[in-house]
Amino acid sequence: MPVTRKTKYLDLKNTQEMQRYKEVCYYMLFALAAYGWPMYLIRKPTCGICRLAGACSSCCCPCTTRPRFAPGVTIEEDNCCGCNAIAIKRHFLDENMNMVDIVYTSCHDAVYETPFFVAVDHDKKKVVISIRGTLSPKDALTDLTGDAERLPVEGHHGTWLGHKGMVLSAEYIKKKLEQEMVLSQAFGRDLGRGTKHYGLIVVGHSLGAGTAAILSFLLRPQYPSLKCFAYSPPGGLLSEDAMEYSKEFVTSVVLGKDLVPRIGLSQLEGFRRHLLDVLQRSNKPKWRIILGGTKCIPKSELPDESDGITVPNNRLWTHPSDLTIALSASTPLYPPGRIIHVVHNHPEERCCFWDQEEPTYFAIWGDNKAFEEVIISPAMLHEHLPHVVMEGLNKVLENYNKGKTALLSAAKVMVSPTEVDLNPELIFHQPPHLSPPILEVIPAIMPGTNANRRNSSTK
Repeated sequence: MPVTRKTKYLDLKNTQEMQRYKEVCYYMLFALAAYGWPMYLIRKPTCGICRLAGACSSCCCPCTTRPRFAPGVTIEEDNCCGCNAIAIKRHFLDENMNMVDIVYTSCHDAVYETPFFVAVDHDKKKVVISIRGTLSPKDALTDLTGDAERLPVEGHHGTWLGHKGMVLSAEYIKKKLEQEMVLSQAFGRDLGRGTKHYGLIVVGHSLGAGTAAILSFLLRPQYPSLKCFAYSPPGGLLSEDAMEYSKEFVTSVVLGKDLVPRIGLSQLEGFRRHLLDVLQRSNKPKWRIILGGTKCIPKSELPDESDGITVPNNRLWTHPSDLTIALSASTPLYPPGRIIHVVHNHPEERCCFWDQEEPTYFAIWGDNKAFEEVIISPAMLHEHLPHVVMEGLNKVLENYNKGKTALLSAAKVMVSPTEVDLNPELIFHQPPHLSPPILEVIPAIMPGTNANRRNSSTK
């Protein structure tokens, strides 16, 4: 991520900003819990099975007893052992969130019908709806139904459009909540504690994030103070006017080069057009270019426009329809709400593995329209995993507490009236606009930086 004068960091020194960020980290735990037993075993591979099964005399891990549910809990279509519901409850117990009561758990999974659960958090005085992300082929079919569909919001007749599969999933969940009177049960859970006056939170990851954002549109007329936290939401989710409106109540989180927030029908069509254009303009064998894409495409494999390479007329004529398809037919859709983009530097690789420097994580405010291109990287799938997102969020706080996120101060020092992209070559090799005292400050802020060596953590 190049540091520019337009980069907006989260000001974690500000009490309100820090409180908001901790709130984002907190509700990610609810999004994780929605995945049930598969995610629980991924996070606890050694003793997860024993913890789900309850006390085991042959197990040395500190397992207690099988977690119990309060009376009146509804569990729909769980497996024979009730593993998903047990994993959700155990997840909160392991996090010392003993004040979270599960009210309703639906494990029903079908196309356009996504599993979810509803909980009452007495500690934060909130009712939480948590929607599961993609975990089955049926979920994948919901993801792939990416056409633009009008949001069924009463009293609004504008151009609010959303991802069709997730609009249908949100309608399903809203209908389920009304038929089973789930929210009425949640807000009436314990009138002595004042649950009637609790707030409403909607969370989800991936498919669940997109569905949660759209469900928030549907519930907001009845719950105007509602908040939504969408983790790794799909890029092709909301039309521009709906996206701008969602900033009032939706906060999204994107980790690094995550693929999902960068793809939608319009983005994929643009990618297809670009790929076909490169293949046609190149004078190299197509199989070498495509195979090279599994790593990095060498510059030698691609045409250099400066050399005046032109495409023969007969090659352009071979597939005239490929580049003339109406690629703009799909309505551009964007990720929802205000986006917190968690990014990290790339320290220089060292010969000794144990001497490798850990990356520094920090958070910036992202632009919804900036997530328009896929970044090909080994991390583009890994950084979408929910437990990896949780780790990234926590590392921002860890680095801040250790004083490692002084990059913001460094950026303020390095900003020049003339430079936009503040790359190390411009800053350290030819810095006519920086006085010697300022040059002495930069190494102090970023240890290991000098004028003769490019430090990858500067970007």
